[in-house]
Amino acid sequence: MLAMAGGSGVRVPDRSKGQEVENVRRVVASLVVGALVASLGGLAWARPATTYTGVWAGDTNQDKIVGFRVNDDGELTRFRIKFDIHGDNCVLHTTAVWTGSRPIKNDRFRVHLDDLDGAATFVGRFFRGDEAKGTYKSTSNILSGCAGHVNGTWSAAN
Repeated sequence: MLAMAGGSGVRVPDRSKGQEVENVRRVVASLVVGALVASLGGLAWARPATTYTGVWAGDTNQDKIVGFRVNDDGELTRFRIKFDIHGDNCVLHTTAVWTGSRPIKNDRFRVHLDDLDGAATFVGRFFRGDEAKGTYKSTSNILSGCAGHVNGTWSAAN
């Protein structure tokens, strides 16, 4: 026999109290076991979540642009920064671009570029999900036409 529950149009079986309690226990037990299995399975195979995904943009202490991209896997895939290197009687206007795949670990990343004209290192750290700050340092040698070095800071937002 079926009875209407509260006039809502939902049909529920009309059973004795003992049977209803036993059914509720089975449903709760099934839900608990299912949730436990799902959470353990999720821990074993899930990729690490990141809140840093997207395109970031900002500026340096020299009021030049900095930007980078973080993919859905939490990896830095592009870093671009502009800065000036002041040498003896010269200024080298520099745009450094790195592309690749670098994992972000403990909210931090590091990129190093090295070529015949000089070297550069960029370090970044994420604060919250929408703010990142870091440092850059670079040297240029005489092959670039302007030997010198620079140290600076940058900040970016997502």
